[in-house]
Amino acid sequence: MLVEKVDLASLGRCAPPFKMSRFTVKPGASSPLDCHDEQELWFIAAGHGELTRGGTQVTALRPGDIVELGSMESHTLYNSGRDDLVVFSVWWP
Repeated sequence: MLVEKVDLASLGRCAPPFKMSRFTVKPGASSPLDCHDEQELWFIAAGHGELTRGGTQVTALRPGDIVELGSMESHTLYNSGRDDLVVFSVWWP
């Protein structure tokens, strides 16, 4: 999985109260199981996948979908498609 964090403060402006990244999951691959204090929003930019929350709830994802993940909600993402699964992520305390 490739994760590219965006350093918004490096743009010469005040740092916003959130952080963001773009990550890519290759076909047939999964993201590591993750669980953290921050709340998170995902925008599915390309590809198809399956989000597993809390170890049991599975949701199919496609381009244009938006996902909200709560604080301390465990999650992993599987790329079920033929193309890269590209996700933009925004998180905050």
